Amino acid sequence: MVDDVDDALRQVRTLIESVVTRHQVRTLDQSLLVTTEDAETAAQALDRLVAHAQYSVCVLVPSQPTGLKAVTGALEGLAGDWTGSAVRVRLICSPEVAVAHRLADFEGVGKESGSVQVRLAGESQRGLVIIDNRVALVRSDPDSGDKQASLVRAPVVVRALHDMFMSSWRRSIPLAEYERISEYLRGGSGTRILRFLYEGYTDEAAARELSVSVRTYRRRVAEIMRALGATSRFQAGVYTLKMGLL
Repeated sequence: MVDDVDDALRQVRTLIESVVTRHQVRTLDQSLLVTTEDAETAAQALDRLVAHAQYSVCVLVPSQPTGLKAVTGALEGLAGDWTGSAVRVRLICSPEVAVAHRLADFEGVGKESGSVQVRLAGESQRGLVIIDNRVALVRSDPDSGDKQASLVRAPVVVRALHDMFMSSWRRSIPLAEYERISEYLRGGSGTRILRFLYEGYTDEAAARELSVSVRTYRRRVAEIMRALGATSRFQAGVYTLKMGLL
């Protein structure tokens, strides 16, 4: 999922540089690539891009606090225009970020029009924002020591980034589904049962831990699998990891 985008972003510099080498331009407004190490400059660029979006904003929300603050700040500036807006906003983030920073509120603002959607995947230290599939702002991984943010207008690079984002989007979990499952699991030892499944407990051992009969335990497992939409225990384990339920 989001790891695929992270891996691709690590390699995107070579693609960017090859495009810029072939297509040199002079004016800043037309530059295919602009980089900065100044966080405030990057945040201002993000605000401008989001404010002038015409039909789509795709965001890979970074887990790192500075990048996260810039993204949420830009989205808050746009939030007042979402009702009835033609701009479709897609956010991908980790479950922890979605909960801690109340990203469901953004989805709630655009719920009537369906213009804002939040989906969940693994953590990403890199940030990515794509506007109208024509310009992208890419944030480097701070753990690598590279603190640059790159504004990219090279069409072939932006298209590649957009394709990677959409691939991750299709495989990520809708926030509403995550919240539904989480609420369901809060009762009846659901989270403990998921952990028993993940850690490979036998039904007999798990039932003893919960002080229930094996028959009751198996019925509860079947209920959880139906809630997850899983057809096997292995698939339930995969969904558990994807949703960050443990």
